[in-house]
Amino acid sequence: MISENSTKNTQARAFSYFAFAGNTGIFFGPLLGGVLESPADKFKSTFGRVRFFHDYPYALPGFAAASIGLSAAVLTACFVKEVGRIYPYGATVLTNCDRLCISMSTKRSPTGPPCPCLSS
Repeated sequence: MISENSTKNTQARAFSYFAFAGNTGIFFGPLLGGVLESPADKFKSTFGRVRFFHDYPYALPGFAAASIGLSAAVLTACFVKEVGRIYPYGATVLTNCDRLCISMSTKRSPTGPPCPCLSS
């Protein structure tokens, strides 16, 4: 997806941003998890009365990671344009019949029988 959304001139920079973002997540993820663990003991005024966080001290880092992942999925679904191949016959998804037609077109002569998908 990165290569389809960048040009040959910007492709190296786009892939380096991708690697940098991954390494940033590897650095800040455990840091955030360590800060948010045991919130009932560390943040008594906010989470001290909530019994759930006494019973499950590692739930808050899990909720934080899940919310980051969910927001990334929603933002991706809303704002990233879909990239993909342009398939023959105007199809966006290849059916078994389309696959058959493609394999027939590479194995037969141009004067051979037409593809059964196009006869309808």
